Amino acid sequence: MSHLKSSPSVMYPKAIVIKKAPRIVVGRPYDNQTPFAALFNSIYDAAIITDDEGWVMDVNAQAQQMFAYTEEELRELNITNIIAGTNEDLLKMICKNIDAEKHTLMEGKCVRGDRSSFLAEIAVGIERMPPSNGPCFFVRDITQRKQAQNYLLTLRNAFQNAATGILVTDLEGIILFSNSRFLELIGCDPDQDVTGHHLQSFFSDESVITNVMATISDLKSHTTEFSVLDPDTSEHIHIKITGALNRDATDSVTGMVFIVEDITQQKQIAVMQELTTRRELEAAEVKTRLQTMSTLGYEFNNPLQSLLSMAEKDKLGDYKREITRLIDIVQKLHMGEELNQIVDKDGSIRYDLKLPAENQKPSAVRSILVAEDEKLIRDIFVQFLQLSFDDITVECAADGRQALEKFFDGHHGLIIMDSMMPIVNGEQAYDEISAYCERNNWQMPHIIFCTGFMPTEKIAGIIGSGAQHALLPKPVRQSELVEAVGKFLA
Repeated sequence: MSHLKSSPSVMYPKAIVIKKAPRIVVGRPYDNQTPFAALFNSIYDAAIITDDEGWVMDVNAQAQQMFAYTEEELRELNITNIIAGTNEDLLKMICKNIDAEKHTLMEGKCVRGDRSSFLAEIAVGIERMPPSNGPCFFVRDITQRKQAQNYLLTLRNAFQNAATGILVTDLEGIILFSNSRFLELIGCDPDQDVTGHHLQSFFSDESVITNVMATISDLKSHTTEFSVLDPDTSEHIHIKITGALNRDATDSVTGMVFIVEDITQQKQIAVMQELTTRRELEAAEVKTRLQTMSTLGYEFNNPLQSLLSMAEKDKLGDYKREITRLIDIVQKLHMGEELNQIVDKDGSIRYDLKLPAENQKPSAVRSILVAEDEKLIRDIFVQFLQLSFDDITVECAADGRQALEKFFDGHHGLIIMDSMMPIVNGEQAYDEISAYCERNNWQMPHIIFCTGFMPTEKIAGIIGSGAQHALLPKPVRQSELVEAVGKFLA
């Protein structure tokens, strides 16, 4: 039977306007009782058979459920009413692909009967479907898939842009995934692809990572710390790496995941807090000592005055000088002047007033401390010094904290100090040395600062006229080093 059919423009959304055109409907294209009908209705995707102009000829049960139309309602529609973006040109291209035995696969938005929409993957087969001789569209709702893809993309961007390094390996330590921050922290190009490389190969000391991998267990992760050299600034970066087992959706162990963090700033803050706490404790101790000594000074004053009178009466000059000195000390204690702590060779501690410079404990004049974090430079400096000077002893320190510990133990007469050192830099080390010498009435050592940058205002102020301290620009030449050291040794 011949009749006219059009797509209503009010009830159904349309991507384009389909002109009214006559078409012949030859009953139901397929008999529901045939094996094909059962197969057609068991397809997971929504299946829609149209003629070559896009008019719906037949649909399966999944299409009715997916598009929220009855079978009869779908038969009244054109494919352009339910798949947004389809038009006459697209239908021609699809039919052309079918004739060339090519599948057509596309993604788009589909519209339901209630005007809601969903994202879909649409495949068109390579055979024209009789009796309409048109294409068959297979529609799959991919809304959840797209949501999962977007979620994974968000996670991937978060991993790539994380402030910490993130690394995933298999159980043998072969890298499966790494973000750019990890590569930055170990001194590699952030754009470098390290997939397939062994994690240990990026560390000169392979035991650092081997120990982490060997210690990871089902119950706990493992953390270790180490330092690497920044090639841009030549400064040490302190790294903390934490490893744990990685599991899949079935809770099976598939490998390991590592979190790599730059803790340089935390280390520096911790050192400064430690120094501040030490100063506060020392200040509190000094205050307590002063209060005690002031009280003792008041109590001792009168007996000492009596002893002085007796010494004058008996004309005991030596006794008089010592008693006069004691009285002077007691009077200064009573005025609250600060005492210095003196540690004797046997470890006992005593206190005395700050004495004139000629009474300061002298430094070990021919003892030199080289404080430099670069081992090669340290070795070169030591070689220069030992070849150029006789009867000297040279000690080395790899960072500022080690330099302080060695100076407090050895009281060197000369320190060659790198201004940019890890943990405690040259300026901070100078402040600690200066304060320690003042508290303990030690002679201040000569310091030769070495730097590859413009000296700070503070270092320039410390050097002053160069009578006590000096500055050598890096790279340091042998002649310059020998000349500066020789000046202070003389």
